Amino acid sequence: MARFRRRSCILLVVTAAVHPFPIIDGHGAMRRWIARWRDQMAAPGWATCAWPDLSGLLHLLHAQLPDSEWAALRRWLRSTEIAAVMQEDPLTLAAWDRPRGLPMDPVLQDLMVGHRSQRPRLAASTPLGRELHAAIHAGPSAQLMRERLRFFTQMIANLVTEQPGATVLSLGAGHLRSHELLGPGERPAHWLALEPDARAAPRLRSLPGVHGAVAGHARLNRSSGSFDMICIPSLVDVLPAPQAARLTRRAFRLLKPGGRLVFGAADRLLPDAAYRDVFMDWPQRPVGPATLRQLLDAAPAAELAGARLIRRGRGLGAFGVIQRRAG
Repeated sequence: MARFRRRSCILLVVTAAVHPFPIIDGHGAMRRWIARWRDQMAAPGWATCAWPDLSGLLHLLHAQLPDSEWAALRRWLRSTEIAAVMQEDPLTLAAWDRPRGLPMDPVLQDLMVGHRSQRPRLAASTPLGRELHAAIHAGPSAQLMRERLRFFTQMIANLVTEQPGATVLSLGAGHLRSHELLGPGERPAHWLALEPDARAAPRLRSLPGVHGAVAGHARLNRSSGSFDMICIPSLVDVLPAPQAARLTRRAFRLLKPGGRLVFGAADRLLPDAAYRDVFMDWPQRPVGPATLRQLLDAAPAAELAGARLIRRGRGLGAFGVIQRRAG
C-alpha cells in the first residue's frame, strides 16, 4: 500500500504539469477519484497523498470548466461523503462553519500559521483530521499566511531599529501574533491594533504597549492618529477592488512624513484555491494587475516618495510598500 501511495503522488505531479486536453466530465473525474480513494480513507498516511491529489484535480477542473459547470460540480461535491471527511480537518471546518461570521477570523488565522493556542483543537480532532490538517497546513494558502506573519514582523522590527519611538497601526490585526514574535526592544512605542472581531479584543488589550480596538477598516479616519507604519496583512484579499483602493487611500493619509504603508496581496490564484472554494466556502479573490496598480498608486504624486512590489513565499504572494515623502 505504501508503494501505491508514493506512485499516486508522483502521478498527480505529472498529470497536473502536462495535462494537454480539457476534462470534459468533471463529475466523472471526481467520481473516479472518490472511488479510487474510498477504501483507503481509514488507512494511516492516506491524507498525505490524497489531499494533494484532490487539490490538484480540483485546480485542473476549476481552470478548465465553464463557471456554470464548476458551480454545479461544487454543489455536488459538498453533498458527497468526501466533504464530511475533509471537515475532520479543524482548519477546513473552521473556515466552513465561520462561527464568527468573518471570512478570515482570528482563529482561522491562528490555525493557518500554526499558533500554539490551537493545539488543544488539533489534539481533540480525529487521527484522520490531524493527518489532513498536516497536509492542508503545508499547502499554499497556509504557507502564504505564515510568510505574511514573518514579513510584517520583520518590517516592524526593522522600523523600530531605525526609529526607536515609532508608531504602528495594524488593520485586521487578528490576535496580533507579530507582538509575541518581537522582543521587547523590537516593539513600537505605540501600537494601535484594529480588529472587527469583538472576541479578539481581550487578547489585544492584554498585550503590553498595544491599544486594541474593535473596529473595521470603515472606521479609519484622522481621529485614529498618525503613524510611521500602517500594516494591512490580509484585508486586500477579502475586500472588493474599489473598497481595497479606498482603504489604501485613507490609510496613506494617516502616515507621518516618511511613513510607510505596507499591504499583503495574493495577485494570482493559489494552487489550492479550488479546494478552498469547494470545501471551505472560502473562494480566493486574486488581486488583478489593474487593482494592484490602483493600490500602489493610492497616494497623490506630490506626497509620494516611492511605491514598490516585493515578492516572497516562492512567489505565492506580493507585498506592496508605499512611502510618504518626508518633510
